[in-house]
Amino acid sequence: MSKTFRIAFGGIISALCIVLLLCTGLFPFATVALPAVAGVMMIPVVVELGAKWAYLVYAVVAAVSFFVTPEPAAMLMFVFFFGYYPIVKSSIERIHKNMLEWAMKFLIVNVALVVLFLLARWIFGLDVVLPDIQMFGKFTFLALWLAANIVFLVYDLALTRLAGGYIGWFKPKYMDRLRRHRR
Repeated sequence: MSKTFRIAFGGIISALCIVLLLCTGLFPFATVALPAVAGVMMIPVVVELGAKWAYLVYAVVAAVSFFVTPEPAAMLMFVFFFGYYPIVKSSIERIHKNMLEWAMKFLIVNVALVVLFLLARWIFGLDVVLPDIQMFGKFTFLALWLAANIVFLVYDLALTRLAGGYIGWFKPKYMDRLRRHRR
C-alpha cells in the first residue's frame, strides 16, 4: 500500500472524526454519542493501515479537536477514551485469553472514567453540580459508575460487531475493489 494512500486515507478519516466532533455544537444532546461514533471511525484505520497509523490519526484528531470542538466534554471523551479505545482493543484482543482481555478492557475504561471525572471537576467546576447529584441519594455515584460500565460493555460488543462487519462485508465489497482498480 502506497504512502500516498495511507496519508489520504488517514486524512479522510481524520476529517470525518473532526466533523463528527464539530456536530456536537449543533446537537448538544449527542455529546457522548458523536465522540463514540468518531471512535468507531478508527476501525477502518486499524484494519487498513495498522495500529501505528491509527495512533497517528487519533493524535491528529485529538490535537485539532482541542481547538475546534464546540463542546469541551465531547472533546475530552474522544481524547481520553473513545479515540484510542478501538486501537487498544485490537491489540488487547490478540491475547486470546478472554478473562484477561476483559479485565484489561474494564481497567482501561475505569481509569478513563476517573480521569474524565477529575478533569470535569477541575475544568467545568463540577463542585457546583455535585450537590444536585447527591439529592438522588448516597448511591448516586455507584449507580452512575455501574451504568457507565454497562454502557461500555455494550459499546465494546458493538465495536466487535462493527469491526466484523467492516472486515467481512465493507472491506471486500469496497476497499479491496478500490485497490484492484487502482492498479
